[in-house]
Amino acid sequence: QKQGATAGIIGNRAPLGVAVGSHNPGLVWMAPGSVGDSVRIPGVFITFEDRDHIGNLIDAGEDFTISIQAPYIQDVAAAYSYKTPMEQVVPLEDIRMVVMNRDTLPLMDVTIKAVVTDPSGASTELLAEEVTIFDGDNTNFPLVDGVIDTIMPAISYDGFSGEHIFEFPSYTPTMVGEYTVTFTASTPAGDHPIDAESESVSFMIGDDHTYAQDHGPIVNPNGLPMHWRAYQDSLFVYNVGSTFRTGSNGATVTYASFGLANPGDLTPGMEFAARIYLMDDADGDGVVGNTFPETMVAEATYELTGSETPNQPIYVQFDPPVSLDPDAIYLLMIEHDGLLADNFVSPAFTYAGGMNTADYGTVYQLGRAGYNADGWEYWNDDTPGMPHGGRHVMVRIHTEGFVISSVEEALADNKVRLSPNPVTDVLHLDLQLDRIADEVQVSITDVLGNLVRFEQFQGVQSGRFEISAQDFANGAYFLNIRTPEGSRTLKFVVAR
Repeated sequence: QKQGATAGIIGNRAPLGVAVGSHNPGLVWMAPGSVGDSVRIPGVFITFEDRDHIGNLIDAGEDFTISIQAPYIQDVAAAYSYKTPMEQVVPLEDIRMVVMNRDTLPLMDVTIKAVVTDPSGASTELLAEEVTIFDGDNTNFPLVDGVIDTIMPAISYDGFSGEHIFEFPSYTPTMVGEYTVTFTASTPAGDHPIDAESESVSFMIGDDHTYAQDHGPIVNPNGLPMHWRAYQDSLFVYNVGSTFRTGSNGATVTYASFGLANPGDLTPGMEFAARIYLMDDADGDGVVGNTFPETMVAEATYELTGSETPNQPIYVQFDPPVSLDPDAIYLLMIEHDGLLADNFVSPAFTYAGGMNTADYGTVYQLGRAGYNADGWEYWNDDTPGMPHGGRHVMVRIHTEGFVISSVEEALADNKVRLSPNPVTDVLHLDLQLDRIADEVQVSITDVLGNLVRFEQFQGVQSGRFEISAQDFANGAYFLNIRTPEGSRTLKFVVAR
C-alpha cells in the first residue's frame, strides 16, 4: 500500500501448510493484527496452488490480468473417495454444497439441486433437504422441494461468513464407472448471475479392488516435499495418509501403495511403514473428529532399495491379509522416521489433483515438532464433517482380488520429446517406441490438476504428433503419456 499498490494478493508459500505447520487444506489465512486499521486497499488470500499458477505465468514472462470474484456456489462434495471398489460401495450420505450471497440484496425462492449422472448416462435429481447457516448460531432448518425462501447477503452476518450449507438425500452407486454430480442454484426468473453458475465433482467406482483419494495423472513430477526447515523442526518426520470406508461386508486388505518423486535423494534402507488406523466414530453419525486415531489395526513395512522409480507405485504387502470391520472408517498412513535412518532430506510424496471429498480424505502428519501436546494432531483441515479438497497424495488401499500386474514402467527419456517449449500454438509430441503400440494415451492437466485435453493414438511406433494448444491459457501444463513400454510425465509452458 505504501508503495502505491491498488490491491494485495497474499499467496501461501507452501501447499497444504506443510511448511508453516498448518493443517488447513490449502488456504492459510492470517489476521491483520495491529496493522488492520491502517489498510485501505483490498486484499485477498490465495492458496499455494493458485499462487503457483500465477508464478508459472510470471516465469513465462507474460503480462496478465487477475480478476477475483467469489462465486455463489462453493465447496461441493459427494463421495468419500475418488475411487472406491465396487464391492465396498456405501451410501453417499454427505452430499452437500455451499452458497454464499455476495450481493447486497437477498436472494429469494432459490431452488437448490444436484444431478447425479451415472456411467450409463442416466441422471438422478436430488433436491436439497436442509440448510445450515454459518451465522454464529449455526441456524438449521428443513427445505420443501429444495427451495429456500431467502438467502441473505453475506455482509449482513456481522463477523461470520453467512455460508449456507445445503445437504441432499443420500445416493448409492450401483455400477462400475465414473459418476458426475452437478450442483445448481436457480431463481424463479432465471436471470440472476447465480443461475449461470454450476459446480461439478466426479468420482469412480472401480473393479480393480482399489481405494484412491487421488485421481491422477500426476500434477507435478517434483512431488510434495516438506520445506527443509520445517522437516528439521519436526525432527525429520513427515507422514501422509488417506481415509477410506468399508462396505456392509467389511474388507480384506492385501496391499497398500504410495509414491515418491525423489527416491534417489533418500537414504537406502530407510523404512516406510504402512499403518492402518480405525477412526473414532463413537456416535455412529459417519463424522470423525480431527484428533489422530489411537487404534492401529495393522502394520507392514517397506525398505527403500535405492532403485525405486520416481512417481511409480511402491507396494507394501500385508501378510497375512488384514480383515477390516464392516461399515467403518479407516485411515492408512505412510510413516517414516528420518532421524532413525540418518535421512535428512524430506520425502517428496507423489500427489495428484483431487476432488473435494465429503469428509476427511488426505491427511498430513508432522511429527515431533511439539505443535500440540502429543505432536501428532495434523489433519488436512480442522473442520470435521465439511468438504475437504486440495492436493491428494497417492496413498492407496488394495483389497482382496487385487493383482500387481498393471504396474507401469517409466518410459525412457529418449522415447518421447516435446517441442517447442514454451509453445504458442501447436505442441509437437515426438515418439520413438521399440514396437508398434496398439494404443497410446495422452492426457494434459493444468497446474491445479484439471484435465484439459485427452488424446488417443492407435497403431503407432514412431513419428511426430501435433497437439493444438491454441485454446490453452498461458501457464504451465503437464503431459502424461501412457504406452505399452511405459509412461512419463513432462512439463511444458504455454506463452504468447
